[in-house]
Amino acid sequence: MFDDGEQRGERGDLDGGPAAVGAVGFDVSSASDAELLDLALLLEQQRVALDAAEARVLAELEARGSSSIEHGLSTAAWLAFAAHLPATVAKARVKVAGSLRRDLALVADALAAGTIGWDHARVITELANPRILDVVVANQEVLLGLADHCRFEQWRAEVQALARLWDEDGGYDPNEDDAANRLSFGATIDGLTTLAATLTGGNGEAVMQAIDARADALFRQATEDHEVCADLIVPSRRTLRALALVELVRQALAIDVDSSTPPRPEVTLVVGADEPTSPSNPDGVRLADGSTRVLQCDVDLYPIVVDSLGVPLDHGRTVRLATDAQRRAVRRRDGGCAFPGCASKAQWCDVHHCVHWHGRGVTDTCNLVCLCRRHHGVVHRRGWRVLLDGDGWAAFRSASGITFWGQRHGRQRAGPPPEPPPELEDEATAGVVVAPGRFHLLEDPLVLADARQRARRRLVAA
Repeated sequence: MFDDGEQRGERGDLDGGPAAVGAVGFDVSSASDAELLDLALLLEQQRVALDAAEARVLAELEARGSSSIEHGLSTAAWLAFAAHLPATVAKARVKVAGSLRRDLALVADALAAGTIGWDHARVITELANPRILDVVVANQEVLLGLADHCRFEQWRAEVQALARLWDEDGGYDPNEDDAANRLSFGATIDGLTTLAATLTGGNGEAVMQAIDARADALFRQATEDHEVCADLIVPSRRTLRALALVELVRQALAIDVDSSTPPRPEVTLVVGADEPTSPSNPDGVRLADGSTRVLQCDVDLYPIVVDSLGVPLDHGRTVRLATDAQRRAVRRRDGGCAFPGCASKAQWCDVHHCVHWHGRGVTDTCNLVCLCRRHHGVVHRRGWRVLLDGDGWAAFRSASGITFWGQRHGRQRAGPPPEPPPELEDEATAGVVVAPGRFHLLEDPLVLADARQRARRRLVAA
């Protein structure tokens, strides 16, 4: 979570330990941007240290029964009353603290060391139900290792998917229980309507992807309207999803079922050649078997050919814009915005030419990367660059010359920073060639044409 105490000891009077409390009276308005960034990180480190210390104290109090002896209350009830906390929050803290002490010593050590945060520890303790407690305890190092260089949300989805696999034999499968699908709604005093829904795997994927697809269309329409009239503001993503749901419902009510064709919603599942029976969603999280069995009964398959000689993923300079097949492949590879720390989903990202088209860049997957609209704008700033390494990982260089790896599916590539990318400020100059597959610019067009013809013949013959 924090890289070997990075930024510690660089703030003078606020160099760690209890001294960080002095930030309460610190004049933030007079601090530089760098000082505020360092201080925010330092305070977060102190928060994690306090969480770890509190967990040890609460676990000891619970083991001794001190609050019951002294105040006649359980540890959680006493904490909620004395610290003015919500009862649910206090109860959850005591539960996590007890689980760390009894069963998850490695997780407790990682929390104390600052390599994970309190929310990581809470998720692991929630996974350790009695049926798979022994498995979770035995795999603590695996669960902790997955958190390295990974966004919390992506890590949580991955470890929850693992827990479902471990719990398949004895666990409860919500896909076999229609009652697990629930929807409630109500009206507020302001006349607003609130919705709350819980859907099982296949149902949830179908609804989320349908809403996001319609929200994308609404975003494009709102963007065009804003260009015509600046007074028309582009709504937030949450608003777009709400409007998309309303539009989908209205259109469904307007359809005459007897005179229409059956629905075939496009739900994207990723099926690997090595594990054809284990599909995952576009974020790389494996779905429960019950979900995929239903979805595979009536499905449109979109093959993704990722070989550099495949068709139609590689188009050289014969095509200016990425095709739908290429976009699916690039979004599957990157799993969202490739800028480290960004949480934008793949379907909400642009497909960017690393070496620009006007600079003789090719429309091949080895020259395309997923970037959200914000970070797409960042890499177009003067001095910024993003290029792909030979294995498809994005390498970024800032205007100040700092290089750093990008991320895939919310996980940043580990290891030392990448080598500085080559200087290609004069990209449009004829004869500039970069090694194929590494900071890709242009291959021999005759070799590419011959390879594609051979690939097409193989596909036709098959």
